[in-house]
Amino acid sequence: MTTGFTTHEQQRTPVPGVGQRDIPGNAQRVPRLSLPVKAPHRSLRARPPKYWVHAFDDLWMPVVDKVSRDLFEAFRALEESDCAMAARKIRSVAAGLRAHATACANDEYALIAAERREARETAWKLASGSVRFEMAASAIEAGQVRSRAEFEVLFGTASWRDVDLRWRTVDRSLWFPVRAEMQRHFVACNAAAGSHLSLGSAVPEILKAASYLRLEEARARGLARMALIGALADLANLLRTIQTDRAWSPKEAHRVFARGNLALALAHRNRGSESWLRGDFQDAGYEFSAAGSSLASALGWAESRGAPVACERVLACTALADRLLSNEPPSRDDVVMGFKSLGAAVDALHRKIAAAAPHENLAVR
Repeated sequence: MTTGFTTHEQQRTPVPGVGQRDIPGNAQRVPRLSLPVKAPHRSLRARPPKYWVHAFDDLWMPVVDKVSRDLFEAFRALEESDCAMAARKIRSVAAGLRAHATACANDEYALIAAERREARETAWKLASGSVRFEMAASAIEAGQVRSRAEFEVLFGTASWRDVDLRWRTVDRSLWFPVRAEMQRHFVACNAAAGSHLSLGSAVPEILKAASYLRLEEARARGLARMALIGALADLANLLRTIQTDRAWSPKEAHRVFARGNLALALAHRNRGSESWLRGDFQDAGYEFSAAGSSLASALGWAESRGAPVACERVLACTALADRLLSNEPPSRDDVVMGFKSLGAAVDALHRKIAAAAPHENLAVR
């Protein structure tokens, strides 16, 4: 298990779907879609994480909240043989997971039986993870764990994945600033692999993009969660092709990237509608804004022939987000129309992407 520092030079790389230039040094042209999507948010700016926690060869975690920050500092303390500091930080991680478990168990927005059952299961996993971190802290204090490798053996991959479930209870101050990070890693992966000179450098970009999909999967429900799980499976297959066959198919990679953004758009759309129904117009505005951006990126990767119509729907979505974030919220009819329009755009693009795989048919309702 190692930790790493990233400067994220790729953050300045243009993004497909927003009228970008060619990526310097990239033999493959990234699909273009001239789409003047404006950002409706006013206070939450993008904050790319500078640090990452890396474990088990293929699992990455962006340092974006207190839990991940404490975990990063704990592993750094282990590298420096500061066991006392490492144990304190691990206990802080455990306390953070307990707080998330409590919030999840008391989720007042889980209204139907299936959602309440899922919330209880997530709370149980977070609480169990908290207990395992407490045990790890005790092992560090007792001198039984003195290195990252020993901690990795003690902790296990399944426990590590459960830490991502904390994202279910975070607010927009955490998820909105990193909403575009998955797409940025897709662009960086395409730049690295498209040149056919550095396929190896594309691997961590795929793993980092997958880390954001896993976080959003924890927030998603129903059909949106199924779409995110499918997008993660596609990324895993793409990664296997690169690592095993040392092969790169731009067409297949762009389909995978489009599906990832499309799943994200669907998840934001559904959460935006839930926020609006409970009267949280600000949260709904941020969700619809993120949904429009993700759909624009998906259109860019898919090179959709229906781009003009889809662009109009994306622009309508961002206009709706602007109004939700303003002092004069839109009418119910406007919100319902925007919700249906965005759903139709997501459904149409999904059908286009799934045309090569007829067994996939997740229509958006």
